[in-house]
Amino acid sequence: MATLLSDSAEAILFNVFDKYALFCQRWEQHRLPMTVDENLRLWGQLQQAGRLASESIETLFRSAGSSAALKFKNAIRTVAGLYDYQKDNFEKMTFLTKSGNRIGRYWEFPTTAQKLIERGQIAYDWAMQGAGWIGRSPDHVSSALVGMMTHIDVFESYSQERADALRNYFAHVSEKDLYLTYALVNPQGDRSKTPGEHSQNIYHTLGLVEKVRLMKLVWDSVGSEFASRHLQYEMFYSGSHFATFNRFYDRYDWKFSKALIKSIKEP
Repeated sequence: MATLLSDSAEAILFNVFDKYALFCQRWEQHRLPMTVDENLRLWGQLQQAGRLASESIETLFRSAGSSAALKFKNAIRTVAGLYDYQKDNFEKMTFLTKSGNRIGRYWEFPTTAQKLIERGQIAYDWAMQGAGWIGRSPDHVSSALVGMMTHIDVFESYSQERADALRNYFAHVSEKDLYLTYALVNPQGDRSKTPGEHSQNIYHTLGLVEKVRLMKLVWDSVGSEFASRHLQYEMFYSGSHFATFNRFYDRYDWKFSKALIKSIKEP
């Protein structure tokens, strides 16, 4: 049943991709933008695909067993392909730490304009390996942690103890080049109750705490892009790509950005 649902969701997605590509081609050749009706039709189809895929994931969780891992083999293969690409482009995709370890360049602080450009390039290269559809790739959380560490003084102003904890955690995960992820939404088993309404040590219908943690990890690293969060993205998406791009371009604070780059370039 789960396979049938996921296949249906995939078919809808590919149909939407084809239509969107045609709209983009029409814009490039004739400068004819997507109409409101066309945009809503695509949005509605993606909504339906998200619902089918979400139901597929939930079906897998309800019947999770030794065969469940087979359902995620393609996603696992995709992530493994990222590390294969990193290995094949070792000098470009990694850097040498002070301790002598070679780790992903997404852990490197962009202290110069050149390093910032290199970070952007490796993010682009990795995104191209999955056509931009790997929403929780290894450079996602690591980049967030790098951003926190570049402003560690903010954490120190609040609590030196917590700042040291963050610093130690960053050292641990970066030196080991760990693939980090997180979960925003618990996998729902019993929808009639909130997490706080369940009995002690029983989270939804998944059982033990360790099992919930595992399921949350799998859910967010594999399932979320075709489940609840993807559905939310489509619900609150602010329009066609070219319209969103133009809006960001018009409203972006270019003066601040140029001043930031200038400060990085200066010794």
